[in-house]
Amino acid sequence: MRLTAWERRLTAELFEVILPAGEPRLPEVGVGCSADAYLTDLAEVAPPRLWLGLRLFLIVVALSPPLLLGRLTTFSGLGAAERLQLLRTMKASRFYVLREIPLFFKALACFCRLSPPAVQARLGLEPRDASPPTWSAAP
Repeated sequence: MRLTAWERRLTAELFEVILPAGEPRLPEVGVGCSADAYLTDLAEVAPPRLWLGLRLFLIVVALSPPLLLGRLTTFSGLGAAERLQLLRTMKASRFYVLREIPLFFKALACFCRLSPPAVQARLGLEPRDASPPTWSAAP
């Protein structure tokens, strides 16, 4: 299943909030990782229910700032700190589905951004992949 350009851009924005590229404590994170290439690769193996959930969650994230932050804008219109605050607000929600949305995107972001062997080595993960995944241009 293919995502629209808007869905791909929003997913990349979420990945950047969750695991920022060039984080000083782990500068390798996100280097050479393309959320777009990752989603293309994922489309080949993921079941349709994952894509339905992804699309629904993206719509909720995109349209939630007025309800959760009191700001008349979309997720993309927020600054980096406000985006993080929105995800924290969702995580603290009394509604189970809202609490799980940040976790869902966190899992996807981790698979994308922490898969290169250099990042795995820095984190001390064993066993470690011998080569980077197809969506990563990292050595």
